[in-house]
Amino acid sequence: MAFIAGYSNGVCLSGYLHINRTMLTNKQSVAGVTGLYTLSAISLGNGDFDEYWFHVGTFFSVMVGACISSIMNPRPVAFELSPRYGPTFLIGSLFSTMGAIAALHNSVREFYFTAIGNGIMNGISSMYTANLIRTTHLTGTTTDIGLFIGQFLRGNRSNLWKLYILAGLATSFWIGSLTGYEASKFKGSHALIMNAAFFFAMGCSIIIYFVCGPHKLSLLDALFGIGKFNIKFEKITLQRQRVTSDDDNDNEGNDGTNNYDDGNASSLMMIMVPENELLAIFDTLDASSDGRVDQDQLMDVLASNDIKIKKHRKSLCGILASLFDENHDIDGDWTIRREDWKRLVRQEVIHESLRQSSYGRRLSKHDNINSNNQANQSFRGRRSSRNSRTSVQQNNTNSARNTIDNLRRASIQEIESSGYHAKQY
Repeated sequence: MAFIAGYSNGVCLSGYLHINRTMLTNKQSVAGVTGLYTLSAISLGNGDFDEYWFHVGTFFSVMVGACISSIMNPRPVAFELSPRYGPTFLIGSLFSTMGAIAALHNSVREFYFTAIGNGIMNGISSMYTANLIRTTHLTGTTTDIGLFIGQFLRGNRSNLWKLYILAGLATSFWIGSLTGYEASKFKGSHALIMNAAFFFAMGCSIIIYFVCGPHKLSLLDALFGIGKFNIKFEKITLQRQRVTSDDDNDNEGNDGTNNYDDGNASSLMMIMVPENELLAIFDTLDASSDGRVDQDQLMDVLASNDIKIKKHRKSLCGILASLFDENHDIDGDWTIRREDWKRLVRQEVIHESLRQSSYGRRLSKHDNINSNNQANQSFRGRRSSRNSRTSVQQNNTNSARNTIDNLRRASIQEIESSGYHAKQY
């Protein structure tokens, strides 16, 4: 980072970036701005308002870049790499690219855009090191190097490791400045392209680290710089497998996969882990009793206890609302507070209770429907039996009537055969 800051500053101070406005100088510092405050005051005293606004615009651009980095990382944790640094560097690459394009058109804007990129980078280094290290200017670094050398000469070696780091930063910045000057001498206005490429490469490297590294973030989470559980997830489902008999499975009303062993039927049923057990696991990991634990460590312990973890993501609007919550990242990206953990698991317990209640209502309704069906079938059976008996009785009546008619006709025929005439009725 110190190297690329020196590189961009070397390009912008080389004099090879020409601008159309001839009344302005074609040299400007875009890293350290101490001299710009003095130059702006001198320009104002001379009545050169163009130069005055040029210097003021440049150091305000650095300020804007630092402001952007703090907006992206409102509560940084010292020496903790945040996933938000990736998209912050990508924003820096956007401004650096705009600066490189502006340089091709010989515009004064390349100094402003490049200064914004350096402000973003210096802001990130300041947040990561708790304001101990700056990468874009060396006034404080040079002072600290002199202090530590003096302490070393008097036998105090406690800050010797800091001396090595600061000397390395100063050397990198100097080498970067020399490289930037040579690049601008040969490439002219195209030299700032390397500055934009560096910001883009830094942003992509951090994103790839969080996607492929130990945190295993999704690409979307890494691009948006989302790492904390209470930002990403609405609730977390925690279940454990239990082997039960078929009778137990029927009583619970849960689906299971039947396994048959020696002719006995059994089921693997997923049951909810009690809330008090989950809070007890959290309290066990909270060795410092400060109400915070590492969320990845918590997930590892749950997995080691054969607990199946299912995370339910929030909607995009919910994630954005959580990002702007003033307390969402006060404890760092990888810690989770007890109240947040309790909220995540309690919402799932409530959801499961509602689901079981709904299942019970559906089961009761199903039983009522079965009872009504059985009653209807019984009614239809009784009606069918009654209709059958009525039909048999009618058949018997018709058969008796036919028999009587046949006997009457036979009697009439026998009387008439004897010479008598039978009267018809």
